[in-house]
Amino acid sequence: YLLEHDKDILSSIGKVKFKAEFLLNWLRKSGLRINENKTEICIFSNNDVRTFTIDIFDKQIKTTKTIKVLGLTFDSKLNWSFQVNEAIQKAKKSIQAIKLLSRYFNRKILVQLATAYFFSKLYYGCQVWFIPSLNKNLKHKILQASANCLRVCCKDYQRIFSFKEFSLKFSLSIVD
Repeated sequence: YLLEHDKDILSSIGKVKFKAEFLLNWLRKSGLRINENKTEICIFSNNDVRTFTIDIFDKQIKTTKTIKVLGLTFDSKLNWSFQVNEAIQKAKKSIQAIKLLSRYFNRKILVQLATAYFFSKLYYGCQVWFIPSLNKNLKHKILQASANCLRVCCKDYQRIFSFKEFSLKFSLSIVD
């Protein structure tokens, strides 16, 4: 990953182009290959930034609004909405399996299964994106998804418990 920062976007792009060409030259001279189709450029900014096309050795690379790094989706404004929504969708796929297993296992085992198969997907990489400045609506979505899973584990389909009550019951430390 090449990183560059500057108040002037065009200056940053020029620096990235220079570094990328240098890196590609070095890789080629070393006998290594790079998959140019997987090369991405994302401009991080608080402001909306238009799409740029950068020419690197006759290959045109367009800037994108999101970029994946080790399974995390970074969006250009770093507000984490893509990451949160993607994590919720991945985790939701596990709830049906837990619901089916709820007929055969007690609450303790179901919570262990939920931790392994649901929460591991929902909170993957949360040290990076579940930050104090995370938008309240996104935080609420994550906590709501967590509560929905715990409802399945407790067979609380009538929503008797709130998420805070679940948090206390299961000693979760993610409540504000």
